[in-house]
Amino acid sequence: QDIALAAHNALGLEGYSRSDFIISPGEEPQILEVNTLPGMTATSLLPQEAAAVGLSFDALIERLLHLGVARHKRACTVKAMCSADEKSSSAQRNILI
Repeated sequence: QDIALAAHNALGLEGYSRSDFIISPGEEPQILEVNTLPGMTATSLLPQEAAAVGLSFDALIERLLHLGVARHKRACTVKAMCSADEKSSSAQRNILI
């Protein structure tokens, strides 16, 4: 987990990712890749891992949506990337969430 988190952070990723590993002949984990869009069906690994820590599929999706909205708001505020219409639309979406 430490190696996967370090790779996730080093790549500047947000939200979630899945890291794939192999075990070397010396039994050391070696990272193969970081998948930024792992499967998100109810039977995919990420939802299964969330369930293992008590997070339902619906709660996982809701959490990811909230993270995405928060990231968008930060980008709009920090980088002034959004027009006034986008900011208004974003506020309306927050009410629905």
